[in-house]
Amino acid sequence: YEGLGFAYQGKGDGDNAFRSFNKAFRLDSTRHKAGYELAGLYFKSDFADEAARRMKKVLETQPKNANYWHALGLAYISIGTAQTDAMAAEAFAKSVELEPKNAPYLRDLANAQTAIAQYK
Repeated sequence: YEGLGFAYQGKGDGDNAFRSFNKAFRLDSTRHKAGYELAGLYFKSDFADEAARRMKKVLETQPKNANYWHALGLAYISIGTAQTDAMAAEAFAKSVELEPKNAPYLRDLANAQTAIAQYK
């Protein structure tokens, strides 16, 4: 189902891509690419809280993937509460720990830390 999801996504059929990625990840949680794409579809549909929940599941099997930590941070920061901004900073920090020279990761960590400072 993961491959089918990518095929549907390539054709611009988001609904069927969503269903395929969801089924692939539900059947096999090690299908991290399907889980990542599914989280991305939630994020693009303005369901950042669900995207974050899905990314946490992906990270259970892929804890050393900096891109996935970064995606989790993006979902948290877009929710926009003090608590989720702090959670975003933690996720961005983990992505920077894994890839310390990645400029977007460093930038987003700094932005999250700035957002947290506004709550104090």
